[in-house]
Order: sequence, then structure tokens, then C-alpha cells
Amino acid sequence: MLKILRFCQKAIIEKKGKILILKTSDIDPAPFMWEVPGGGINWGEDLKVGFRRELAEELGIDFEIEIGDPIYVASWVHPYQRDLAYAVWVFYVCQYKKGEISLCKEHIEYKWIKPEDYKNYPMIEMVRKALEKYNQIKNIKK
Repeated sequence: MLKILRFCQKAIIEKKGKILILKTSDIDPAPFMWEVPGGGINWGEDLKVGFRRELAEELGIDFEIEIGDPIYVASWVHPYQRDLAYAVWVFYVCQYKKGEISLCKEHIEYKWIKPEDYKNYPMIEMVRKALEKYNQIKNIKK
């Protein structure tokens, strides 16, 4: 078993007062959990290029956002394929610009929800913490 480092970027996408969440499929290490879009960059890949590639893979190439500033950073160790990964995730607040969502095989459902409603969905813990921070920054009442 290898020990690897993964750097992932995640998008909290805002649209008309709501945020986008995605439900993972059975091929995900955390199946049937809700999260926000994004993923890992490839070795040597520019951060913004990798982030946009991941979002295009997960949401469709016609889906456009404006990437904002990072608001939360998390790390933890978890199984990844046949290895053990130390993952670092950076969460950004992003603005929806245009386009329709076309999910890839990693996700089976999506929803636009009120930011405070994230608590009603089973989520990956790091995503839950990022959305708590998002709500604090946006001063959204719980």
C-alpha cells in the first residue's frame, strides 16, 4: 500500500441565494453522500487549470462559474483506490454564470439548496465543516 498526497479543490457555487450540492455514486469512496463539486489536480497541473478541468468533468463543459477566494482548508487521511491518501481540500466560493448541469458517473443527483439546509443531507465531514464556515462568513441564520 502506497501513501500518497492528494490536493483537491472544491467549489461552493452560489446561484440566486442557493448553493449546489451533488450526491456521490456507488463508485465513490464515500457512496451516496452529498458534497460540493471539485476534485484533485494532476501532477504538475496548474491549480486553476486543474480546478476548471475537474468542474467540467463533474458538471459538464458548458457549465460556467466565476471562481472566488478560498474560504476553508481541510485535511485528513482516507483510503484512496488501493492506497492510503493524505488529502488536502481547499474550498472556494464561486458564482454561477451560465449552463446546464450534466453529471458524470461519479455523481447521481444534484440539488440547489438554501445554504442553511445543508444539515438535512448526509455529507462528507469536511464538506459539512466548509459549509458551516460558508454560513458564518455569509452570516446566514441557522
